[in-house]
Parts: sequence; C-alpha cells; structure tokens
Amino acid sequence: MPSETSHLTPLSRVGWAPGLHASADQHSAAVRDILTASGLEPNPSTLLEYLDGFVSGCAETGWTLGPRLDWHAQRILTVQRMIELQQLEEQRSLEAERMTEAVPPA
Repeated sequence: MPSETSHLTPLSRVGWAPGLHASADQHSAAVRDILTASGLEPNPSTLLEYLDGFVSGCAETGWTLGPRLDWHAQRILTVQRMIELQQLEEQRSLEAERMTEAVPPA
C-alpha cells in the first residue's frame, strides 16, 4: 500500500520532517494573508504565481538552496505543499463527484 506522501516530490518529502510543522503553519498563514490582502483566492494557480515571484526575488538577492532548510527554503517547501494538498483535494472532489454521478437513482 503506498504511503500518504508517495505522491509528493522528493523535495517535499525531505521538507516535511516533524520539527517543521509549526514553521510550515506560520508560512502557510502568511502566504494566505498575502494573497487574500491582494484580493486573490489561495488556489493552485495563485500559489504557483506567488511561488514563481518569490523564487525570482530570492534569485535576485543571490539566495541559493543550501544544505540546511533556511527561512526561504521553508517558504518554498510550504507553498509547494499547499499547492500539492489543494490539487489532491480537487482530485478527490472530482472523484467523489464522478462516483455520485455513477450511482443510479434508487
């Protein structure tokens, strides 16, 4: 039986050590606040746009991914995980919808 994280990229699996959950929660809340303050719905598309801008900004400052998960790496991993979880939830919703449609009325 596949594990719950088997669908994740290797980078996401590395980033999800137990000690990072509180940090991830804080990053998630901050990103949601940034998007909603801009009038945007936090969804995979807007999260990906945010992530693209964030990574570009990191590159402009000379930041690179090192051996330790610093603040920037944690933010990147958190947003990636937010996208993956929302995509998974959308997939599950679609599958549940299809199953409901497939059941003939009694």
